Amino acid sequence: MYKANKILLSTTHSVDGCRVLDYKGVITANVVMGVNILKEFVASFSDFFGGTSGKYSQEMDKAYEKAINILEKKATSVGANSILGIHIDYDEISGGGKSMLMVSIVGTAAIIEQSTKQSNNISTESIDIDSLNRLLYIEQYRSLSANPDWLPNNQDWEIILNNQLVELIPHLLPCYIKSRKTPITYSDDGDRIRLSRNKFISLLSSIEYEDAIDYVYGDWTEDPRIHSIMVDTIIQCHLFNAVAILQKLPILDKHSSIQLLTAEKKLYTESDVEPLQEIVGFFNHLPDTGHYEKAKTGLFSKEEEVMVCEKGHKTPVTNGNFCCYADTQKCGLNIKGINEAEVTIINEFSVRVQILEKFFQKNTNSSTKN
Repeated sequence: MYKANKILLSTTHSVDGCRVLDYKGVITANVVMGVNILKEFVASFSDFFGGTSGKYSQEMDKAYEKAINILEKKATSVGANSILGIHIDYDEISGGGKSMLMVSIVGTAAIIEQSTKQSNNISTESIDIDSLNRLLYIEQYRSLSANPDWLPNNQDWEIILNNQLVELIPHLLPCYIKSRKTPITYSDDGDRIRLSRNKFISLLSSIEYEDAIDYVYGDWTEDPRIHSIMVDTIIQCHLFNAVAILQKLPILDKHSSIQLLTAEKKLYTESDVEPLQEIVGFFNHLPDTGHYEKAKTGLFSKEEEVMVCEKGHKTPVTNGNFCCYADTQKCGLNIKGINEAEVTIINEFSVRVQILEKFFQKNTNSSTKN
């Protein structure tokens, strides 16, 4: 295992101390280079007398380096910070008195967890050129991000991802939010918007869960559009955190709050159970936004009990719990102002919490008996 150009390369399918957050797929690189007859003759002559072929080795090294560079660029383009399970094949293709050397490399592009804290571990006595360049990049992009109109281009994102400049996440977050609020167009600006949407997620996904939580659950403005963007980001990056969500519920509208329940956490512990129960309690006690009353639903109909939803639509209670105003124009809301799909999300979340309660209770009982 080693690093080249800040992309971690490994012949194994896992890295000690690093959790794989996402697999980006298999990537390949094939390089074919010519080897002339003289070099082949020198190689054969050296081999015959038990020596080594320096020129032949040089050609192999060149092909290998070129293939690795291609593989790294492919990994960067999909937002990966590592290539796992690397396998290398060397083949010689001969014909017509000439031969070609082919190097084939295949691996799995992946995002592995890296700690923000580790990236700052630089000696105070000396600094290598790579670390110095990294700090220069950080200062450069901090300065650029101070301009509210700036969005990184493809070259910027290559530098940011190749060098894992995770310290820039707080500075790139406004760029990401701006890109999510701006429609994509077929122009250079449209390309930057698309890049900022995708590459920021890749950078955020490359750091440890605890660090990412600090970024995505930070101070939110009162803008509902930003709430929606951050909720979507939490769902996309599997950054569910019960304690942080409890703090956000009072400022979110109920529809965004319910969408947060679809977010996942890769690993649950017993300490999650209590805040999860509090979230269930919050949604079990949503206030009514509509009311019931006696009313006529037709010109010649009798008075009957109807549900009046928050939009003022009247639905006979015999027709169910959700608004079916004028049938074809129904808003689908119940007495609490949420639709059937949202009720399903809440119910499924409650079942998940019950399963976690039973799981940890069972483990606790087993430990007590032992």
